[in-house]
Amino acid sequence: MNESVNFKNVFLSSHDLEVLSKASCGSIITAHPAAAEFLISYGFISQYPPSKRENEFVITPLGIQYLEYLDLLKTENAKEQKRLKVAEIRSWIAILISLIALIKSFFLSS
Repeated sequence: MNESVNFKNVFLSSHDLEVLSKASCGSIITAHPAAAEFLISYGFISQYPPSKRENEFVITPLGIQYLEYLDLLKTENAKEQKRLKVAEIRSWIAILISLIALIKSFFLSS
């Protein structure tokens, strides 16, 4: 594949993500070409050029970009979860204040 991969449309198995993560450390990974088929087809890994073995691969710049994209998604998701948690806490505080005001108004009107 070329550099115009839409990362939103890429779905890798947990095994593929593990292989890509191992390769991200700059190490040469050994994998059967059939097992790394999707990573190769997306252009996330490529054969290690100096190697004469067909099962040695390294991560490509596109593979690094994909991992950065996944990290960005995780960060954005964590921020959104935190924002939702704060909003939920504020809602409960507002409900609690309303209940206190309601109870106080009953006692004052009696």
